[in-house]
Amino acid sequence: MKHKFPNTNSMIKYCLILLLPCLLLANDGKKQLTTKKVTVFLAGAQLTAEAKVQLQEGNNEILFTDLSPNINANSIQVKGLHKASVNAIQFDVTFLQQQKITTELQKLKDQIEHLKDQISLKQNSIDALHAEESVLNKNKQLTNNQNANLAELKAYAKHYRERSEQISNQVYALRKDRDELQKEMNNINREISKLEGRNQKSRGQIKLLLNSEITQNSSLEITYLVNDAGWNPSYELRANTIDTPINFLYQANIYQNTGDNWKDVDVTLSTADPTQRGQKPTLFPYFLNFNSYTPRPKIQSRASNYKYNPNVGRVEGVVTDETGIPLPGVDIFLKGTNQKTQTDFDGNYSINILKGSRELIYKYMGYQTNELPIYAHQMDVSLQSSDQDLDEVVITAYGGIMKNKEVKSAVAQVSEEQIQKIEQLSVMSFQLPKKYSIQSNDEPLKVKLDQQDLEAEFEYYVAPVLDPTVYLTASLKDWQNLDLLPGEASIYFEDTFVGVKFLDANSSADDFLISLGNDQNIVAERKEVNKMKSRSFFRNNQIVEKEFEINLRNNKNTAVEVKLEDRLPISQNSDIKVSDESYDGAKLDKETGILTWDVELNTKAKKTSKFSYKVTYPKGKRVNLE
Repeated sequence: MKHKFPNTNSMIKYCLILLLPCLLLANDGKKQLTTKKVTVFLAGAQLTAEAKVQLQEGNNEILFTDLSPNINANSIQVKGLHKASVNAIQFDVTFLQQQKITTELQKLKDQIEHLKDQISLKQNSIDALHAEESVLNKNKQLTNNQNANLAELKAYAKHYRERSEQISNQVYALRKDRDELQKEMNNINREISKLEGRNQKSRGQIKLLLNSEITQNSSLEITYLVNDAGWNPSYELRANTIDTPINFLYQANIYQNTGDNWKDVDVTLSTADPTQRGQKPTLFPYFLNFNSYTPRPKIQSRASNYKYNPNVGRVEGVVTDETGIPLPGVDIFLKGTNQKTQTDFDGNYSINILKGSRELIYKYMGYQTNELPIYAHQMDVSLQSSDQDLDEVVITAYGGIMKNKEVKSAVAQVSEEQIQKIEQLSVMSFQLPKKYSIQSNDEPLKVKLDQQDLEAEFEYYVAPVLDPTVYLTASLKDWQNLDLLPGEASIYFEDTFVGVKFLDANSSADDFLISLGNDQNIVAERKEVNKMKSRSFFRNNQIVEKEFEINLRNNKNTAVEVKLEDRLPISQNSDIKVSDESYDGAKLDKETGILTWDVELNTKAKKTSKFSYKVTYPKGKRVNLE
């Protein structure tokens, strides 16, 4: 009997129908996300990734693995769903033991084996010497041998004494060497433990539970926020002469330590900060009462708007109170470490920043503790007084000074005409014109955002009561129209680096003043004029008369105008009276006591300015007078 078989095409179609559910199930499981776009905020970044998936009708579970462990789980969004809905989104962090041992780790393990061999050799030598010592001790019975003559006894006694001393010295030296080797091996073992801990890699994964109405191929777009990324602005100000505008360069430093490399992605820089609170403050009534003490609420420093700058390797600055008086002995801590320092008598401080540290803490008795992100190499801090003493005061000594490591950065030359600047309701965005690859834990990428020439007013300035050096300054007009962010500005004059100044874009000042360095060809000298009766007594009061003379000399080949400032004392006590003020053509600010002269100096010319005053106060009291 002949059997009739279906034709080949029918058989293939039939098999495919049977295998289709299996193929759909096989396509479920782990998927890869491909990052296409990145929006970098001042703190954090939003990644937009794509993935092609096959959905079967009904419930589907899709797992995206090998992602950054720094994803904000609440920020994950899914788009591109067609006739499908999201039942659940789950984010987890997994730890994968890497199989490959790094060269450094293998090198340390080889050192351990070598040290073990050396320790064993030292121990073998010690054991051999102890065995020899045991033999010598057993041969002491030779002294009881009546057949031995006196000469033999003396010779053996000398040999025993000398050899015993040699053995003891050798054993001591060998033990010392063995212990040093053991200590070195313990240190290497600790390093190995650290490296093996790093060798355990943490990765993130996103699990999607989707319900599809039909069987379909779908292109999903997934967006999420990641931490440990961001950008910060930096500026360059270049002045060639005092008669030409200042060239202003606006740059962005992009960094990311997310654990993922961004390859060929579209980059947008945004001045938004998704980590900042968006809740407005609530103002409560302010009640006065004679009853129990109520502590004042802590004043939020405006510096909280500043953002962490990973390029800072060392911070210097001065700490003052709210009136501008320097505070000596302020404790400054690098948060999360043992690194700390104190301000000197003039309120100055410097501290080296360890890798990974992000915040500095300023602590002083009678003042509110201030905690700031490390936002610049120069951080001048003003502490607010407190009605309540601090619960704890920590006294520290000055720490060691380390050399500041030079921060290298990859520079991307981008013409500012190609960057699309988008001004939104409360933020500014910059769309970069080409794709970039930014490595995790790599050097920051520097991108030019804007460059233009700015008009400035140049001025020579000196305050010899503080510093006899004459400085050249430049004042930028209408700088608020540049839409800048707080950041560091590198200053150059005549192609020479002058220094770094923090450009506080939060300031409400009309002008932005920068120092272009000192001019050695203009000399200032301040001296007190000795008066025969500078001190006298009248009834119950003591009278002190002061007179000062300030000389300015111009050694330049061109005429200059110098702004000269000094000060008259201001009494804060009714028993201390300041009178008979004389200030030789200066302008006086009565609230501050600041004296200002606009001194015009011709070539090789010299001018003298004088001022004087009298202070009266009760006998037996002391007043700090210069």
